[in-house]
Amino acid sequence: MLLWIATVQAASLQLQLERRELVEGQTMTAQLVLTDATVAAPPEISVPDGLQLRFAGQKVSSFINNFRSSQALIFSYELVALRPGSYTLGPVQVESSVGKLKAAAVSLQVSARSSSERLVATLGEGDSYEGQVRVYQLHFETARPLVDAVWSPPEAPGFSPEAAVEPMQAKDSRVDGGTTLAIHDLYFPIRFAAAGKRVVPGGVLQARFALARSRQRQPFFGLDRFGDVQEEIFSAEPLPVVVKALPTEGRPADFSGFIGQLSLSAVASATQLSVGDTVTIQLNLSGNAPLAGIKLPALQGSGFKVYDDQPVAEAKLVAGQIVATASYKRAVVAQQPGTLEIPSVSLSYFDPITGAYQNVRSAPILLNVSGTASSAQVASFAEKPPAATEVDVLGEDILPLRTATLPSASPTGSWAWILLIPGAGLLLAELLPHLRPRPREVVATPTLSLDNLPAQPEARLAALDLIFRQAIARRLGTPEENLRREQLGALGEHAAAAEQVYRALEAARYRGDSPDGLEASVRRIVEQLQ
Repeated sequence: MLLWIATVQAASLQLQLERRELVEGQTMTAQLVLTDATVAAPPEISVPDGLQLRFAGQKVSSFINNFRSSQALIFSYELVALRPGSYTLGPVQVESSVGKLKAAAVSLQVSARSSSERLVATLGEGDSYEGQVRVYQLHFETARPLVDAVWSPPEAPGFSPEAAVEPMQAKDSRVDGGTTLAIHDLYFPIRFAAAGKRVVPGGVLQARFALARSRQRQPFFGLDRFGDVQEEIFSAEPLPVVVKALPTEGRPADFSGFIGQLSLSAVASATQLSVGDTVTIQLNLSGNAPLAGIKLPALQGSGFKVYDDQPVAEAKLVAGQIVATASYKRAVVAQQPGTLEIPSVSLSYFDPITGAYQNVRSAPILLNVSGTASSAQVASFAEKPPAATEVDVLGEDILPLRTATLPSASPTGSWAWILLIPGAGLLLAELLPHLRPRPREVVATPTLSLDNLPAQPEARLAALDLIFRQAIARRLGTPEENLRREQLGALGEHAAAAEQVYRALEAARYRGDSPDGLEASVRRIVEQLQ
């Protein structure tokens, strides 16, 4: 029976604790009891640092006191003792249906746990800067068998989880004085959003330890090694952080926005080529913070044309540290013979260790180009295709035209060719009308996307063919117009699937077949080649 039943006489608000003493890591129930009144929402109870409070639910209870019927609205909360100390909860004030009601404050004493287990938080060394991504680490060691653990990383204004990098959990062990300790670590990347003095709250670990069963309670056949579990909650100390603003003095005009350490390298797929040939320049950027969204400056120079691919960036945690890479591919088409220099590429960034802006630069690349000057071009990897793409296939396309053997009779003798003159004249007169150029059927492919194919069957089929060829060209680093069927073998594990799609496209385009699942097959091989 609740204590308030014997004392309440009118609308009131009371804050009650299950007990007034707790041990660090323990949990108990706190209740806020509202009698003969209502509120629009569960009241919020502020608690001092070192405690944690979570709303657990509500219920209604009716009772009779002094021959008067009353009703109590009971709000339950889960109160967790994170650190030892003396605490005061409340007072609590709410706006109710009968006006303002106030509950008196209550005190709570939390003593230190007897074990030496502690949850420790670190943020690494060095200064923190606005926009920087740092790795918050929670470290826990225990000699007890840990069944499972639930981590709660810190949350507070001024920083946010870094979505580009997945958190990392790691397990290890060490021996201390003959006792084996299990080591558990959580690495959680966070990005500081604004400059100023910040406090990163302590992360929380909800741990469940196994308690061995007594001999009398052991199940048959040794199943279920452990019996009951004991739950404890550990909290790390808050970390005060001063987040500095990036300096404006000395900031380069080409500052990329990257904060960390960077390296940049460049490599060419070939250094010997002819005019009109394409060489792929791959620039590799690596750093200790996410690189998504970092753009390289445009490549400037004469004697060549350049087309950029979409960069590919990834970031992950390795041994608790961020490892990020980004690959930028540029298709360079030589237009004049001689020694062609591909200029170096530079990028400015801010180094938080030195507290200054730095610059990273790739080495220039020299190409030896043979042949004569040309204005050769190649379709860009990433740019939009022309407004119209021809359906007719070039004679040396990756999907070659089907050929047939024509019967022939060859007269012999040195004058045999004279017999062919009348027939050749008649044949030429017959063929002239058919040799006039006819408008070539085109397919508008403004996006060359599998999600935006033309509705007209022939145009749809041509678009599928183009998308298929472009995917292979990108994978092989070869201009689309230079592709040959023999090159499918260079696709490795995807060669067989590409050959199958090639045959299906050929059958559809040149024999009029309509194989089921052609679009799905093209989509699948394109996704595999990306």
